[in-house]
Amino acid sequence: MNLFYSHYDIFSLMIFVSIWIFSNVFTYLPSKKLNNMPRIQNEYRKQWLSTFYDREAKITDVTIINTLKTSTSFFASTSLLIIAGLIGGVSSSEKGVTLLSTLPFVEEISFELWHIKILFLILIFIYAFFEFTWSLRTYNFILFLLGSSPENLPKDRIKIIKKPFIKVTFNTLFIASKHFNYGMRAYYFSLAALVWFIDPTLMIATGLGIAGILYNRDFRSKNFKDLKRYIDFYNDSETSDNKS
Repeated sequence: MNLFYSHYDIFSLMIFVSIWIFSNVFTYLPSKKLNNMPRIQNEYRKQWLSTFYDREAKITDVTIINTLKTSTSFFASTSLLIIAGLIGGVSSSEKGVTLLSTLPFVEEISFELWHIKILFLILIFIYAFFEFTWSLRTYNFILFLLGSSPENLPKDRIKIIKKPFIKVTFNTLFIASKHFNYGMRAYYFSLAALVWFIDPTLMIATGLGIAGILYNRDFRSKNFKDLKRYIDFYNDSETSDNKS
């Protein structure tokens, strides 16, 4: 194995992982401003939960959670299938290395480096699997919360329990959503890790590109602006009603 090339691969991998971690941490930095998609979603969750006790039938709330569980379960199952496929890639190392060596723009790769790159992809999807399954389990906790919410209570009693119920359900929803988002981001960054088979520098560039795309979607996209515009209108109208 070319020793310089091996060291450069390790350096590129460290830079790539740093980009990934920074992107995740930056998106969820504590802030009171509604300046990105996760915080806007939090406002909608508060709005949703604030009306929970105003509905006699709770089937709508249960349906929403079950829909979120279905998509989370799909990605968790898909992660296992991808892991199985990548493990098969380890056993076919000779074919993979031979195929890559025929491409004119790919650096020479050893069997050891091939195994390291496959192992890294496997670790990414193991991480994604754990994120999705924790999100799925957390959505189950929310169903327990919704099912255990007391009904047919006097209004003064509902006023007492309503605030702590909204708080614990909101926090649980946020955790489920955050870990689902971490799992989805693992899928995005796995595409950049795949480029590592071609060139480590290209992996860094692709990782930066993916981080930029995710930043635009969470902070600058039209969806974000539309959702923010409505929630600002809702909060302003609620404030005006309280003053009047």
